[in-house]
Amino acid sequence: MMKNYRGKILMYDTIGYVTIAIGMLIIILLGVSTSNSESGNWGNMVLYILIYFIFVPIIYKVSKCFQCKYLRQAHFVLSVVCRAENNRYYLKRGVEVRPGYLARWVEFTVLDTSTYSPLSII
Repeated sequence: MMKNYRGKILMYDTIGYVTIAIGMLIIILLGVSTSNSESGNWGNMVLYILIYFIFVPIIYKVSKCFQCKYLRQAHFVLSVVCRAENNRYYLKRGVEVRPGYLARWVEFTVLDTSTYSPLSII
């Protein structure tokens, strides 16, 4: 039903931040090499900085897009599992199971206890 995604949410986030940091180091090195050259053209340095600031939001948005896809999949699978467990076990005993916000927790809700007698739970 779902691909194995262990750690992929964190991995895409980390890859995005590492790529942004490596890009900053490259821009700094290009700036140092531009300033140390004999015919130092500062226009090139401004061009490097502009290219960096154009690509940073793109890389950040792409990494968040992949992360959002895996979060949606995790939430969907948890809701399917909760529904199956509700039908199989919990609803008969007056308890409803729901996925929490962004599938970070599971909520157990006690339904109206007046309709369930203690003997029906056993």
